[in-house]
Amino acid sequence: MFFVLGNSLIWGIAGLYLLLSPARYTSKLSLILPGSTPGVSVSLPNIGQASTVPTSPFNNVQVDPRANYKYILMGNQVIDAAAKSQNLTSQSFGVPRIKLLDTTSIIEVELSGNTPVEAQEKAWALYNQFTQELNTLRSKVIAQQDVGIQGLLKTARTRLEIAQKNLSNYKSKSGLSSEDQLNSLSTNIEELRRLRSEAIGERQKAANQQAQLSKTLGLSPQQANFAYVLQADQRFQDNLRDYSQSSAQLAVLLGKWGPNHPVVATQMSKQKQARQALIQRSIALLGFPISPDQVARINISQTAPGAGREALFTKLITLQAEQQGLTAQAEGMSQQILQLEQRLRLLAQKQAVLESYQREVQIAQAVFSSTLAQNDLGQSNIFANYPQVQILTPPILPQEPSSPNPKLALLGAVCSSLLLIAGLTLYWFKIKKNTTMTSAQATQ
Repeated sequence: MFFVLGNSLIWGIAGLYLLLSPARYTSKLSLILPGSTPGVSVSLPNIGQASTVPTSPFNNVQVDPRANYKYILMGNQVIDAAAKSQNLTSQSFGVPRIKLLDTTSIIEVELSGNTPVEAQEKAWALYNQFTQELNTLRSKVIAQQDVGIQGLLKTARTRLEIAQKNLSNYKSKSGLSSEDQLNSLSTNIEELRRLRSEAIGERQKAANQQAQLSKTLGLSPQQANFAYVLQADQRFQDNLRDYSQSSAQLAVLLGKWGPNHPVVATQMSKQKQARQALIQRSIALLGFPISPDQVARINISQTAPGAGREALFTKLITLQAEQQGLTAQAEGMSQQILQLEQRLRLLAQKQAVLESYQREVQIAQAVFSSTLAQNDLGQSNIFANYPQVQILTPPILPQEPSSPNPKLALLGAVCSSLLLIAGLTLYWFKIKKNTTMTSAQATQ
């Protein structure tokens, strides 16, 4: 009796479950987290660099990002938003069943509905609201980071502006704008030294030629100048001609008569007057007296071996002028070199200060550029805190209801019947044992 009643109750409940329970359909979707995000490196020549290393959501073995995403998927904010998008209440929308597959980065999500289409639409709504929530969280993180970065950028920008202003002020005050000025100044000094050496060499060459020509002519360049002065003066040349004629006639007369002869004495007086006139004129022209013998030695009209005497006189004077010009040129270059070397030493001292200001500008610019690049890279790497999620298997349209499940009801009824049979069998053995013991006692 207990067996029949118990099995009837068990199978009756299973039948009522199958007959009266409304059909429910389950839609499944699978999400996957990518292994890692690529790193980015930005290099700014002569300024600095910024980089982001490749990151994986599974770097931290103690924290599984899938558990965080499971919490977000089951959170009221996502479920309420998904239910609202389907014009359902949160209770009727239901709580998704989420399974994290071990040794993978896959998340399985299941949602039930009264119809296959409803179950699929719920799954899509949950996925869309989940991705929107992730985007909202990422935006909040970036906004919070941007607040801190903007403060750093402001400080770096202020430092850069101060460094640039200090550099500009020093350039305008010192007259030194770049290293090219020192290089150009050093080049000019070396060029002047080379030209000075060449001028000294040319001067020595002209001096040697002048000495050789003076030796050949037997007179100095100054004496050659005197010769040209005397030759150019017509009065001196007339006096010289008168003296020469008087000397010639005197020589003829002395060949005939003695020095005391009246004619000879008269001619000697003319010669003396001509000589005196010659000397007086030389004093007027040169500033000192010159004798007729000296005039004969420096007379340009005489001949010289191999070249005209006048040409040699001209060359001697030219060599002297060239030597004097080269000497003045070398002395002027030496003075310029001294001035430029003094300016170079002064600019070299200022160059150290200029380099210090330039380094400050470069450092400030590198800090500012690196901070700006890191800010841009940080904003571009929006998946650092909340990794990207990709849909591996889209929500399926279920073909069969997930409940009521006939197989599950049959299995439950069979298991219940077996348990009932086992219980009744144990109870029968117990009654039989008690009956046997009672009979044995009565027999005794």
